[in-house]
Amino acid sequence: MRTYEKKCRRCDGTGYFGSRGGCFGCGGNAQVPGTGYVTVRVLTPEEKAQNALELGARKAVADIATKYPGDPAFYALQGFTKLETQEPERFAKLIQSVANGRILQVFEALVCYGAECQH
Repeated sequence: MRTYEKKCRRCDGTGYFGSRGGCFGCGGNAQVPGTGYVTVRVLTPEEKAQNALELGARKAVADIATKYPGDPAFYALQGFTKLETQEPERFAKLIQSVANGRILQVFEALVCYGAECQH
């Protein structure tokens, strides 16, 4: 991922927009030097593909979760977020499993992981 700074198009780098004071576009403030710029992130094609896979897996789990209202849906979505933040290696395997069509097994595992039950 590459990042760079550019002038805010709303305030043109001044940090001040209209009669309201600070610019809402960049969070700038006319009294603070150096404000009025926004950080732009440019993703590589590989990062875009990975983000698309993760979004597809998240949507698939959410679609299955709507069929099981109550605790299973909550635990599955909680398990998804918990796995993503705490165990990125296992999360990558989960994404591949969803891409391979094993969504029901993934859903059951996420419910158990979110509820912290033992097999």
